[in-house]
Amino acid sequence: MVLVGFDDTDSSSGMCTTFLCLEVLSSLPDGIDLIGLPRLVRLNPNVPWKTRGNGAVSFEAGRGAGEPVKVGEWNGMDVLSFPEGGPVDDVELLIEHLEDAIERRAMMADERTEPGLMVSDDRPPEELYWRGVRAIVHRDELSDANDKAILSRGWKDGRGLIGAVCATAWPGEAGDHTYEAIAYRSEGNWGTERTPVVDRVLRLDDMFPSTFNNHDHEEGKPIIYPNSPCPVLFGIRGEDLDELQEARRFMSEEGERPGGWLLYLTNQGTDDHIQEAASIEAMEPFGSYRIGGKVSKGPRTIEGGHVLFSVGDDEGGSLEVAAYEPTKGFRRIVRRLRTGDMVEIYGSMRPEPATFNLEKLRVVELFDSYIKVENPTCPSCEKHMKSRGKGSGFKCILCGETATEEQCVFAPEHRGLTPGFYEACPSAHRHLHRPLKRMGHGYRQCLGGTNRVL
Repeated sequence: MVLVGFDDTDSSSGMCTTFLCLEVLSSLPDGIDLIGLPRLVRLNPNVPWKTRGNGAVSFEAGRGAGEPVKVGEWNGMDVLSFPEGGPVDDVELLIEHLEDAIERRAMMADERTEPGLMVSDDRPPEELYWRGVRAIVHRDELSDANDKAILSRGWKDGRGLIGAVCATAWPGEAGDHTYEAIAYRSEGNWGTERTPVVDRVLRLDDMFPSTFNNHDHEEGKPIIYPNSPCPVLFGIRGEDLDELQEARRFMSEEGERPGGWLLYLTNQGTDDHIQEAASIEAMEPFGSYRIGGKVSKGPRTIEGGHVLFSVGDDEGGSLEVAAYEPTKGFRRIVRRLRTGDMVEIYGSMRPEPATFNLEKLRVVELFDSYIKVENPTCPSCEKHMKSRGKGSGFKCILCGETATEEQCVFAPEHRGLTPGFYEACPSAHRHLHRPLKRMGHGYRQCLGGTNRVL
């Protein structure tokens, strides 16, 4: 059997690498079959040259054995998956088929589109996947894998070859994984506006509980539909293949009818991009991390609605953390943090300015905070004193008696915040973000000023 990986065939103006995979699999030459499920592998979400979700595709091909299962369809042609397989009789025919599809469909006119294709009978080291999902990979790191490949080809500058190799290195079902059912538009509808079937999307969570990230209840919008002019009609993600198929059929019964569909094994929703950081100083730009620390500077809102706060670690490092405006109600949670709170933060480092982009937050321990409820009372006049200005204390306007800030009356601050996990609204999630639903915590956020678990 041989492994196939390809990447970077799309652009911001159209096409989708997953659709190219569907077209390839629906028209495989005789004697060449799909073994197992095709794989949609999301790689480092922070790379500056990604098109959209930085997803590459891979699959295994061979001469099928066992009972096949239908896992897709396009133009009336079924995509069948076999549980086992033997060697491919004519690898050159498969390569010709792949190259032809890429040259016909890839958005070569776009200067940022640089397709890559790998065909190999030797799976690259798993380490390459972890590099690809957590770091910036340089082409010289692929030299051993390329040397062992049957074909390693890039078009133009061939940057997509990095994604192709890293995708084939993903361990798949051996590690954490999910599935996605993608429905594709008939070619005549590409580039036209989609009409979401909102009432059906709203029912997905209850009817198919193993699915996730279907609708953003805070923003009031479905998120299974892409916003780009790509061939995808909708994509539903979940943990149970049978239920996912039912959900796909349910969504296809109303509105625009799909022209085809395909099931994928994916690394979406796994947090594979997140690595534990030994210290703040050890965190590198374009990497994604988890690190614990103490809030060293409380939250503040800046222009654009972004909320910033600072975290310090045991090594003396300091980090500015940002909950950006697209995270919506998540910012209300962040605004309730106070200096001294112990937290664990999940997110990515952006280089300029050096800021940590917050994706998820665990409140470990809350520092006891107090708010002033009364100015000091004059011991002679028994009247509340007046402030003399910030940091200048208080003074009785009747007798001139003075007091300090410490003599005010304070009460415990009720922040509506408890230890636990919190995350941004689903429409702000990255493809790799592991939602709290998959972590067994439910979806926690702040709605209307009240902390709720949905």
